[in-house]
Amino acid sequence: MAPFPLLESNAFEGALHVQHDGWTDPTQTTNAVAGAARAAGAEIARHTRVEGITRTPGGEWRVETDKGDITTEVVINCAGFWGAEVSAMIGGHLPVLAIEHEYLVTDTVPALAGLDRELPVLRDLSIPTYLRQEGDGLLVACYENDTVFWGQGGIPRGFGQEL
Repeated sequence: MAPFPLLESNAFEGALHVQHDGWTDPTQTTNAVAGAARAAGAEIARHTRVEGITRTPGGEWRVETDKGDITTEVVINCAGFWGAEVSAMIGGHLPVLAIEHEYLVTDTVPALAGLDRELPVLRDLSIPTYLRQEGDGLLVACYENDTVFWGQGGIPRGFGQEL
């Protein structure tokens, strides 16, 4: 079976199949990492704003939050697109920015409903666009020529993950 059975192979001259390319659902990935961290003894403070991070004289970290200070031996930056701001609190530079781009999600595509595997991500960098399976439908996204980076000056204080 072809890696991407919805393609009409006579419509293009060549392609590259990167077998281990893919994508991840951010929620499932976050929950898996959090579960493993909890199983290893970590404590996770959800819905807590980090306002500062400093090193104590004893070598531990003091994390200042909107709910009080936390002193710990290890800090892991899992702040998503707030990650650059958290990294800057200790003098680091994390080159992470969100970009605005359009995407659409289709209803069920009958050809996908019966598959026993997920299709690989299909990319066309000449447009640039990508297409991937989303349940029994497809997610189609493209990037504009004049990319709009979001949050370069910091994430707005009241922002809570809205689209």
